[in-house]
Amino acid sequence: MKMLSILATCAFLVVGGAWVTFNVFYRVVVKTDYHPHQSKISLELKDDDVSELGAAFNPEFVDRRLLDQWEVNSSAATLQLDCPDMQVDRNPEFDILYPSYKDAINSLRRYGYEFLPSANLVDGAAKQFDDGLYAAIDMALYTGKLDNLTSPVDWVEQVAAKLDSGAQAKAFLAAALELAGKEMELDPSLAGTKDQLLQRFEENELLSKPIAFYAWNDELKWIWRFSKFLQHEFDETQIPGQIAAVLSGDAELLESYKSLVAHAGQMSNPANCLSLDQLQVGKTMEELAATHNVSHPSVAIFPASTSKETELFDRLFARGRPENVNFMSALIERILSGEVDLAPRDNSGWYDQQVYALETLLIPGAGQENDKLLLTARYKKRLLEAFKSMITKRRETHARQLSADKSTTSKPREPESIEPRLRVEPCATYYLRTARAYRFVANFLGSTLSKKALQNLKGLRKNGDRGKSLADELLEMQNRSYGLYLVVCDDIGMAPQFATDEAVDQEACYALACQWLEQVKDDRDLAIDTRVAVPISYDIVRERTKLWATVGVRLARLDCKYLQPPKIRVPGEKQWQDPKTGTLKPKRYVIAVDQWAELEGSGTLALTRDELRAICNKHKTLEAIAAAIK
Repeated sequence: MKMLSILATCAFLVVGGAWVTFNVFYRVVVKTDYHPHQSKISLELKDDDVSELGAAFNPEFVDRRLLDQWEVNSSAATLQLDCPDMQVDRNPEFDILYPSYKDAINSLRRYGYEFLPSANLVDGAAKQFDDGLYAAIDMALYTGKLDNLTSPVDWVEQVAAKLDSGAQAKAFLAAALELAGKEMELDPSLAGTKDQLLQRFEENELLSKPIAFYAWNDELKWIWRFSKFLQHEFDETQIPGQIAAVLSGDAELLESYKSLVAHAGQMSNPANCLSLDQLQVGKTMEELAATHNVSHPSVAIFPASTSKETELFDRLFARGRPENVNFMSALIERILSGEVDLAPRDNSGWYDQQVYALETLLIPGAGQENDKLLLTARYKKRLLEAFKSMITKRRETHARQLSADKSTTSKPREPESIEPRLRVEPCATYYLRTARAYRFVANFLGSTLSKKALQNLKGLRKNGDRGKSLADELLEMQNRSYGLYLVVCDDIGMAPQFATDEAVDQEACYALACQWLEQVKDDRDLAIDTRVAVPISYDIVRERTKLWATVGVRLARLDCKYLQPPKIRVPGEKQWQDPKTGTLKPKRYVIAVDQWAELEGSGTLALTRDELRAICNKHKTLEAIAAAIK
């Protein structure tokens, strides 16, 4: 028995630590102080081991260049690359920041150094092309000069014209058109709404202020503002639903819309939230987001694009951004650990392709040149810094289309008191097996009765039926029991385990159980008298009957405390930590339980519910009830 206790404790420690409390109305998350990533990457960098190098000699290889009229074969050669630290007091030129690569190159000539183009320089040149390309495409798109693509401005005007005059979506689209320099006739009742929308947009500089190459000219400025306004993510469907209804009745507008969304997905990256054509009546945003594999359970008219780093930050800081967090360190560490894979996905756009090119700056071993170059720790640090600057420039090119991290600035504090938080008595296996029992009888009845018969049957109460069909209520009881099992799993930190053939909609069952627990005091079944008795044995010789009975409900105390503490961590952190000393507190509950008794009476004794309850009402205590039956 002691061994079983030890094993149970170990299992708790392994799977414990999920500090989340749910109910139907809110979710509470226990959080701790976030200790910002102090990147140890530079400290962990090591010189490559020369013994791990060595490419095979290829006699067919010949350097295209001659060396003093001699051919060169470097197929088995290796190079060491290093970036020694420069003493600024002796070499002050290495402490100067120049505005351009050209300025830096010119300075090299002054100091007599031999110039070698860096990866950053190559990237800097490419960046200018990228900006020019994106700017040209955007201007052509938004002014209606791209073949086979409707201008987003024209599309908005066409949709707005089909909306009812009083539709809230009309005010939203009118505001967007105003940012593009277009005036739209609007019902006076919506004018105030439009103005409020524009004011709120203008107050958010992160959205309304054009940056990157969009500050080049007035045309690019309004393209930025118009586009950013329409990237607004709606958590509800009133406005997007009104627009989606227009699209459902106009195949041409719908196809134009899909083409515009697909264009953005290829030019930058796939959407970070739902698009209008993905809305579906009867489905929640969360369900649709999971179906369409988008990271935000919301919908936008023209969604912003996702990126792997933004998805990471959304996960890490979903409950608030800790103070002084280093986003770049968080990203780099997770790329190096393999948690973030930069390889493009099937639906990746240009941006993912660009960022994937940067991977070997962080992971040189992934490059073809790995066997040819011995990199010192200092050179690896240089590559790391190159990655930081290059991904920044990549994002800047795509700034209009890429979404940013949605977290807020908040520093979670470590809890001052940690105590057990149960929502139901933690008899997990009981709830699971009860669910399976309901499932068994449902399968049995389904195999012997027609579906129509089950739907027509209703469970009974003492004074009538229960209202619901037997089939529906049986399913509800099964799912509630599964849900209670899942609630306990959360409460005690245990991973749920279902049989391979046991298809359980965990989210639905969990929600059902949470809802029931929230309203348990109002459950009409709990108002019914529970006192019952059943004969269990008859002694022929003594002519005595044994009965098992529940003779009432009583209150009992249930105390909880941790023998082994849970681990805690800020959402997104990899490492769990122990709570501070003194924070663990016991928890005291009061529960209602049945008072059971084994009773004995003379003769062949059987008690109806009413008979038992009459005895209990008269004699009140367990001892008196037992004596009365005896």
